[in-house]
Amino acid sequence: MECRQHWSLCRDLEIVMINGLMLWGNCKLLPLGPLREPLTAIKRADIAIVHHADLISEQKIKDIELVVQETKELLPIFYTRMAPSYFFELRNISTKMHLEAMHDAVVICVSAIGSPDSFVQAVEMW
Repeated sequence: MECRQHWSLCRDLEIVMINGLMLWGNCKLLPLGPLREPLTAIKRADIAIVHHADLISEQKIKDIELVVQETKELLPIFYTRMAPSYFFELRNISTKMHLEAMHDAVVICVSAIGSPDSFVQAVEMW
């Protein structure tokens, strides 16, 4: 979960980001856990966004909604999914390949994101 990470920024909308695959982890803050702020930070949010909603079960979505609504009733919740638009070859990154070109191909996934499992799962779906 990320919420109000940069206090010095001027903003008019507070968005809480929830990773649907990792959720609250062990409910501890960095460096002991995955949270950047305590779950009570949801109270300051204007909206919540659940990432990777297409990769989690309906029950997990309901569990997320329950925690969010118990913390801040009537908080609007939005859901996202990762949708790649093309692949490229490492030796020629300016050449875009359509997703269909990779059907039944051997693919090596390289990632430098915080939740690489979601990236690998998304590639496996295509």
